[in-house]
Amino acid sequence: MKKRIAYLCMTALLILALSLTALADFIFIEAESGKTGNYPIVDNAGAFNGKAIESQTTEDVIEYTFNIEKAGKYIIWARVMGIDSTMNSFLHSLDGDMFNGALAIFDLPEPAGLSNTDDPYFDPLFNSDELYEQWYWMPINYRDNTDDPAVWHNTKFFDMSAGSHTLLIQAREMSAKIDKMIVTDDLSYNPNKIDGDPEAPYLAQLAAEKAAADAAAAAEAAAAAEAAAAAEAAKPADVPEVAPPPVINVPQTGDPLTLFALASALSASCAVIFKKSRKK
Repeated sequence: MKKRIAYLCMTALLILALSLTALADFIFIEAESGKTGNYPIVDNAGAFNGKAIESQTTEDVIEYTFNIEKAGKYIIWARVMGIDSTMNSFLHSLDGDMFNGALAIFDLPEPAGLSNTDDPYFDPLFNSDELYEQWYWMPINYRDNTDDPAVWHNTKFFDMSAGSHTLLIQAREMSAKIDKMIVTDDLSYNPNKIDGDPEAPYLAQLAAEKAAADAAAAAEAAAAAEAAAAAEAAKPADVPEVAPPPVINVPQTGDPLTLFALASALSASCAVIFKKSRKK
């Protein structure tokens, strides 16, 4: 009974884990892992993995190819660093799309007044110079109108089909850096609320899901073995087979052939006795 309860519990945990996985997709991309082309990779002690990409010329381009499991609306968070108001932006494109005939501008934190405060992901720190020369997570954004700073910092929502996609990042202003990116369809997710590398709890979740799956499989195997043992124990004891007695053919008195044989034998005996009596 205890094994059965354990099996049911493990199965429930597995179903819950699979359900959580199905709710949201997360793809973690180290900035230096892309097809770098001529984009410089630099050492940085504050970057996860100790590496980042840093713009040095406007020709710097890097491409990232990733696979989406299910179609939907996604955002891409990037851990970025700008130096000041003149070195704090990139250009970007997904699958070759353009914005007003050009690559879209991805703005990092700007001085006060240069941000769209109506954006659903607006953060007061995006609208100040407090984050200069610091790592911070921002959703990739675009400008509605390059000449109107009041509509900068519009979070870009990417409608992605299932399958392979390519993100292009190109330098726009020097010394701007990217450390890591997260592609997710969880629109309420914010990596700034996680202490440390946000990939760590995700990897822990994957490990927990695997442990639950392994435990469920072990419990299922144990339950099957227990059922097989119980079925074997319920079988009746083996009774040795007894050979049937040999068949003895006893002549039946009503058989005409048997009667004829007896009569013949009796006649022969009588004849012998008769001959002997005459000799005397």
